[in-house]
Amino acid sequence: MARWRPAAVLALLSVLAVVGGCVDENEPPPPRHQLDVVVNIFPIHWLAEQIGGDVVSVQSIEAEPHEHGDEADHETQLSEPDKELIRQADANLFAGNMSSDLRKTLTDWQQKNPEARLYDISELKKLDLKPGPPELAEDLVADGLDPHFWMDPLRMTHAAQWVNNQLLSAVSLDEALKTSAPEYREEMQGRLEDVKETLEKLHDELDDPILKGCSGRSIVPEHPAFMYLAEQYDLHQFAVSSLWSKDLTPQVRSQREKDLEELFRSDPQGYCVVG
Repeated sequence: MARWRPAAVLALLSVLAVVGGCVDENEPPPPRHQLDVVVNIFPIHWLAEQIGGDVVSVQSIEAEPHEHGDEADHETQLSEPDKELIRQADANLFAGNMSSDLRKTLTDWQQKNPEARLYDISELKKLDLKPGPPELAEDLVADGLDPHFWMDPLRMTHAAQWVNNQLLSAVSLDEALKTSAPEYREEMQGRLEDVKETLEKLHDELDDPILKGCSGRSIVPEHPAFMYLAEQYDLHQFAVSSLWSKDLTPQVRSQREKDLEELFRSDPQGYCVVG
């Protein structure tokens, strides 16, 4: 029988340790535990994914924000899959007008997660929301404010900070993530700065080469949701849908039709049509 000398055993163990270390280094790191984040509009969906990175799994509810008005003909019941998404979420990030059913579901979630922070981003004062045109009707949030903050890249930078704060709060409450909260905070801060830089670059491009290429200062969108874009870049919004409002008197509708016709006739190149 062969006899192993102590020195030989130590050498073999050292080799195995080195080989074992190399194998471990080549193995992919285990997947991170993710926060389940639920949103109701695409701009917040985009911000959450960009800032959260691989720490978040973002899903949108199926119900459209435009269906969340409190008027009787706009009242919408959430689907059961939507309700389940909200109930199981680590963070619910919502914006815009909400049906009573949606508010109740969110309130129930809050009661079961008392330490979690739940805010409607339309309540964020830094967004500086302003009274919207009456044609927005059920889209308007409390006090008749226009919620379409994402039409202004600079308002979106405030929204990005808000999303970052909500995600960090959710991390600090998650048992599997909170011990590494400082690491996630640093990572998210880096991605937040990238998002802000992207938005500020977009602002610079809109402010100079893009919109200054329009010889006039009128924009003709289908939907009157471009107020913040118009305000930021010294434009005038004339929404086509303003002609279809059921609340218009025949006289007002007739005048608006004349105004739009005059806009097109006076200078065919003096306006920009936006989708």
